[in-house]
Amino acid sequence: MENDILLALKNISIETLVIAFIVFSLTMLLKWPIKKFTSNFNENKRKAINTVIVFIPALLSLSFSILYYGLIKESWFCSSTFDTCISSYLLSLSIYAIFSRLVILIKGIASGKIKVNSKEASQTITEVKEEVSSLSNVLSSNNNKVNEIIKKIQELNDLKQSIEISNTTNSLIPINDINEEITKLEKYKLELEKN
Repeated sequence: MENDILLALKNISIETLVIAFIVFSLTMLLKWPIKKFTSNFNENKRKAINTVIVFIPALLSLSFSILYYGLIKESWFCSSTFDTCISSYLLSLSIYAIFSRLVILIKGIASGKIKVNSKEASQTITEVKEEVSSLSNVLSSNNNKVNEIIKKIQELNDLKQSIEISNTTNSLIPINDINEEITKLEKYKLELEKN
């Protein structure tokens, strides 16, 4: 499960992350007046009206994705628009779930219902630390790979340049092979940087 979460986090684009945080923030702002309005109704009616809140992040995700791809990328309705919409919607719901659990935890600690030194709190904190550590290891691993690729590309460019300067036609490695390897490494570097 943790590996799936880390893999999903690695594949989230910056656009999706930014849209998700904007959607989460706006949803929180729009949710308060709705909750306040429905607080006077009976339980069933209140729950029915509050289900509207679930549609707010979906509509906001769709709107911001369309605006982003339309205004910035100049492609209003493409598959990336809907991919970003769905990803940012799900990510904003995940952020909301984490945020609400933290609020419950903080309120419980503040009211004294949850003891900070309790076994469960300690275990949760340990799990969160492990997840953050694991995520930072993955991100640092990608940075190391990118640095290694940059170094290899530089070495290949130096080799190519020395072959061109010496005007050698019988080199051990043909320039075309060097160019192909540089192209492959640059593509791989771009993929790592996207993730």
